[in-house]
Order: sequence, then structure tokens, then C-alpha cells
Amino acid sequence: MKNNYTGVLIAESGSGFGGTAKYLFDLLPVLKEQGYTAEVLAYGDGPFVQRIKAAGWKVTHQPDWKFPRNAALVEKFGQAGLAAAGLPQLLAQVPRIKKWLLDERVGLVHLNNEILTHLPLLIAARKAGCRVVCHLHGWRPMTRLEKCFLGSVDAFVSISKAGAAYFSDLLGRGVTAAPNGVPPLKLNLEELQRMRLAVREKWEIAENTILFTLAGRIVAWKGQDVFLKALAEARRQCPGIKGLILGKDTSPGEAEMKRLQTLVKDLDLEANVFFVPWVEDVTGAYAASDVVVHASILPEPFGLVILEAMNVGRPVIATRAGGVVDIVENGISGLLAEPNNVSSMSNAMVKLAQDPSQARSLAEAGQQRARTVFTMAQNGGKIAEVYTRLFKAS
Repeated sequence: MKNNYTGVLIAESGSGFGGTAKYLFDLLPVLKEQGYTAEVLAYGDGPFVQRIKAAGWKVTHQPDWKFPRNAALVEKFGQAGLAAAGLPQLLAQVPRIKKWLLDERVGLVHLNNEILTHLPLLIAARKAGCRVVCHLHGWRPMTRLEKCFLGSVDAFVSISKAGAAYFSDLLGRGVTAAPNGVPPLKLNLEELQRMRLAVREKWEIAENTILFTLAGRIVAWKGQDVFLKALAEARRQCPGIKGLILGKDTSPGEAEMKRLQTLVKDLDLEANVFFVPWVEDVTGAYAASDVVVHASILPEPFGLVILEAMNVGRPVIATRAGGVVDIVENGISGLLAEPNNVSSMSNAMVKLAQDPSQARSLAEAGQQRARTVFTMAQNGGKIAEVYTRLFKAS
């Protein structure tokens, strides 16, 4: 039986560093405009969660409610090992979470990403009579454990049209497409140029350098190694280009970053590649760049970095897979390269380095597309429609 409460709880699955929390920061004010003021449940307390708190949104921090994802157990015992490891916590937490949901008068629970992380909350939400939305930010098959709870979810939402089609086929049920968006950019051209000069001066990058930037988490599937190999190949024709990798490595001992730094040495790129630590606001990095590159070797659920760069007015090169094909019209609003294909990526780099007029044309079309097709107002409107439909159906 559904409860009669109308409160909305959005549960943030990550640590507060990643794209889901960043998206949530942008979504909350749009939902308020749509008539829904949501409370946030956070398992981590990273910088984007801190920003949400600082903006005045109600945030409850409950790290113990997160279903444990023990990689060592999964490797040794498989998914069953993970389930066994989390079972005691699962059983112990559910009654307390159910009481909390009822005390907070929550009528709808929005899982901001996959099911697995939120299992205790999902079970408690059903016991409390809450409606449940699962907002899929990833691109992977469901685990056996997750499949056991598909019936507990009232509505699934994906962050791209391609993702909605992928999950609809996978789940055998309808999935709503709510493409991610970007908030309006508050900087004009003059301010962006000043930012560009200031960031380049800070990073000691000459103004005549053609800078290709890859921004994102430092993980193997993001394709930083493909980017570096393509850069080395492109420099044979365009020796004036350089590369910048911006991101955070969360692997043990920063093993992935060390691997990339070794690759830079092997490719003789030490004087031509810059590594910059993760920053909360990447607008300055985009402003300092001439081209922003996306190089993921696996299907990207959406590709927010691409959209952010387009919004700032930078031409983009992206790999043709996943939600990326929803964003970039090849040859019109950006260039598409084949995933995990060094030559394809290198050819696109050379093309833009040698043809500034094409780079400008792609940048202008991309910016127009980002600001009209992919807005947070449109995204938030889709989410609010799902909320309203579920409340009316109860």
C-alpha cells in the first residue's frame, strides 16, 4: 500500500566527488521551480555534497546506510560473496530506515544511480509504502542481486536516449529518457577570455599552444592512454599541439596515474603533456583549452564533460558509443572518433589543429546545441513529470 506523503527524498549514491552529485546540485533548484522541494540523503560528504549543503538544501548524511561493495569479496566469491557480506547490515538497517522515512513523511524515493548501492533504502522504502524512482547514470547489465529487486522500482529513468533504449531492452520494460543538461553559463566572451589567459598563465601554457584537454576521472576505461597515444601521433604532423589531462585518481596508490605518467615518458611527451589535479569547477580548464577530448573506450552513459565543453564554446572530439551519439552530431557540432582507436582520434586532432575555421564552426554549433537541446530546465521537467505520474497513480 502506498503512503499519502508527498515529500521527495533523493539518495546520492557516490562519495560527493563525481558526476551524479554534481548533477544533483544543478537539478535541485530546477525541481523546486517545478513544485518539488527535495531532501537529500548522502552516503559520502565530498565537495559537491558540501556545495548542496552550502546552497541551503536539507542533507542527511548516513554513510552506514550504503550497501557495501567489497571488491575483494566479489573477486573471490562473486556476487554471492557481496550479498553475504552485506546481508547483516541490510537486515539491521531496514527497520531504522523505514521509521526514518515515515518520520520525514517521505512519499517518493529517488535513487540517484543504480539499485545495488541503495538496497537497504530500497527495501525500507517499499516497506514504508514509498514510490521509488531509479535514475540510471551508468551503462552496465544488472547484477543478479539487482534483478531480484526490479519489481520494487516504480519507474526507471536514464540520462540519455541511447541509455533508455539500452535499459529498456535489458529490463523488458519502459525506461524514461531524461537527457542530462547544463545550467546557463553566467560568463560572457570577455570574461571567458580573461579566464583563459589567467589559467594558462597559472599552468605556464603559452598562448600560441594548441591545447587538447581530456577531463574526467583517472580510470582505464576513460581512455587517457588512447588520448596520449593519439596526441603523440598527431604531433608528427602538428608539432605545436600539447595535451592536458585533468582528473582525480582514486585507485590504490594512484596506480592508474603512475601508469599514465610512465606512458608519457615512453612516448617522449614529458614536455608536451600537463597533468592537473581534479578541480570542482572545470570552466577555467575548458576556457584555457582549444579542443576538449572525450576518449572513453566503453560506452559512456552520457558524457557530461562533452556538454560542458560545448556550453563554454569549445570544439569537441568524442568517441562514438553510448549516450555520446545523442550529444554530438558528427561534423556539425563536434567530431566523433571510434572507441579505442588511436588513429581515428589522432586524425580528428590533426583536422582541428590544421583547420581553425572548422574548429570555430563546430564550437559555435556545439554551443548552440548545448544551450537549446540540453538544458537543466528540460531535464528537471522530465524528472518532475515522472514524480507527478507516480503520485497520481497511487
